[in-house]
Amino acid sequence: GLLAATVTAQTTPRTPAPGEGDVNAAGRFRAAGEPATNVIANEQALRERLTVQQVGTDGLRIGPVDVAVATRTVSFPAEVNQLQGILEYAVVHRSGKVHEALFRTEARPEEIHLACLLLGVTNAPVPLAVEVTWDRNGPPARHALEDLLRVNGQPMSPGWWRYTGSEFDAAGFAATRDGSVIAAIRDGGALAENPRPEAMDDNAHSAASNLLPRVGMPVRVHLRFDPAAR
Repeated sequence: GLLAATVTAQTTPRTPAPGEGDVNAAGRFRAAGEPATNVIANEQALRERLTVQQVGTDGLRIGPVDVAVATRTVSFPAEVNQLQGILEYAVVHRSGKVHEALFRTEARPEEIHLACLLLGVTNAPVPLAVEVTWDRNGPPARHALEDLLRVNGQPMSPGWWRYTGSEFDAAGFAATRDGSVIAAIRDGGALAENPRPEAMDDNAHSAASNLLPRVGMPVRVHLRFDPAAR
């Protein structure tokens, strides 16, 4: 079935080309001479620890995280966390830096990361489109994540985000430890980050509060991977 085929396909690591090395701490194939890590083993342990369920003919589920294989999309529930003040993160786990995040989620970073691995997202970084939806009177609201953020009071430029997959280190999986899912700033420990130049400025980002529902309202975050990046 879909579950067995997907898990089998994505748990078999690609054989590196001569001189390419194996896999580095962020799940990327490392260059020869870069320090080796045991990321393949760590990710295999993550797969064994989490339960993956098949949903219908084209779906997988890991906890609250859904995977649509055909559209290469991962989605999970969240809620509006903060509409005022400086933001460094677009999405964090509820145990993360909620004092500077636009959305918070109950979905654990390792659940989201495994969902992405099951779509074949191992050779990170890769471009990523992020959308946020929520219910309202009439059709559901749907916005690109960048439309919901401001940069020094101005609209954020449209375009991709960057999925890096965080990293494993001596203390474990960094995204789980820090609770960082999508960073508006540069943060190698987050699952994804903002590739735009303003990401170097920790004080640049704020919420587009005129577009967002009130604090505490449920939303859904959708991560869609560029088919051309496969």
